[in-house]
Amino acid sequence: MPFRSLILGAVLLSASTLTLAREAMAKYGEYYLGPKTMTVELAKLASGTQALIKVYGVDHAWDGKVLRVDVRSGRDDRSEYYLKVDGKDYVMMLVGQYQAQIYLPGLGESYLQFKREESLSVQPEHLLTEYEQQGSK
Repeated sequence: MPFRSLILGAVLLSASTLTLAREAMAKYGEYYLGPKTMTVELAKLASGTQALIKVYGVDHAWDGKVLRVDVRSGRDDRSEYYLKVDGKDYVMMLVGQYQAQIYLPGLGESYLQFKREESLSVQPEHLLTEYEQQGSK
């Protein structure tokens, strides 16, 4: 019996360690409306070097998926969000002070409109959980 307790304790300890190792997310996310039914949620990791982007409401292979992207500073104080596609950097999204665009392969460029009120309801931790769960499917 003590051996079983020891194993159970080790399993619980490693599970709690995994929880502690979870990446920290920024406190607030961003919400954008695109053409027709397209919606984009964006949440940066606390480090600011990566972000999670979820696009939905569009007929595309990436619809409903949470994608992890690299964040870089571009010209004119805009943020550029890069995704690796076939081993190459692909600019997925550009966000500037006055406009935002998203680029989906096969669909091209779509302009986005930032929505302040909806942005306050974006929960970065939920996007991270969704991203982690889709990796295990």
